[in-house]
Amino acid sequence: MTTPAADALCALSATELSALVRDREVSPVEVVDAVLERMAATEPELHAFCTPAPEQARASARVLAGRLARGGAAGPLAGVPLGVKDLLSTRGCAPPRVRSPTGTSCPKRTTSSWSGCARRTPSCSARPTRAS
Repeated sequence: MTTPAADALCALSATELSALVRDREVSPVEVVDAVLERMAATEPELHAFCTPAPEQARASARVLAGRLARGGAAGPLAGVPLGVKDLLSTRGCAPPRVRSPTGTSCPKRTTSSWSGCARRTPSCSARPTRAS
């Protein structure tokens, strides 16, 4: 069960939510708390997230809230929660997992092809972490 305030925030579009955050009508921390409340209520049935990272989400929200409080700029999606597909290695999170032929779940062994990337383009501007 979620609160009406959390339901209202979670029902907004990304455009509406980012406008409210940029205009300081709602705090990024409030948004994260609403999403985490919704996750707590629905995750036992949905199983949508392999590796929830609530501490990272709250820390990022606090950083954004501080920047906005100091009059800093906010990007077009500032304050909009984002789920990252677990097929990618993400710094600070467990490595991606794959199903083995025996049916067990095990860490995916990958190597980064980034070391040979000679140019940084918009499509390869963020360095992935190396899973082991």
